[in-house]
Amino acid sequence: MTDIERRPEDETQYRDHLQRSETVWNRWSDWYRTSEQDFEPFRTELITQLGLREGDRVLEIGCGPGVNFSLIWEAIGEDGQLVATDYSPEMVTKARERITTNGWENIEVVRADATTANLGGAMTQLSQPSL
Repeated sequence: MTDIERRPEDETQYRDHLQRSETVWNRWSDWYRTSEQDFEPFRTELITQLGLREGDRVLEIGCGPGVNFSLIWEAIGEDGQLVATDYSPEMVTKARERITTNGWENIEVVRADATTANLGGAMTQLSQPSL
């Protein structure tokens, strides 16, 4: 459990919510790329405003299929680190495929519920929600 405590009677409702979310985002993962280019200018501006530098470590929660990875990687370089999370198994698979295709060795994707994720010693300086 995390610092967010839920009552036992809420657990079933919460698990149902997670299952519905997983179903929706798994379906959307096949179509996500169609809107990727439309949001590129917004993502570029937001990531630029973060002021990322070579060697920074970044946590991206809700990374989807990894549409921000290239922009973040360009900023943090090979000496930086990006840890990304998503709850949808299909989104995680697509994000990992993007990492493999681009040969990024300093990006890790973890399938996790953002409210209960245990990222261990993954130290982060910034968090960037995905568009």
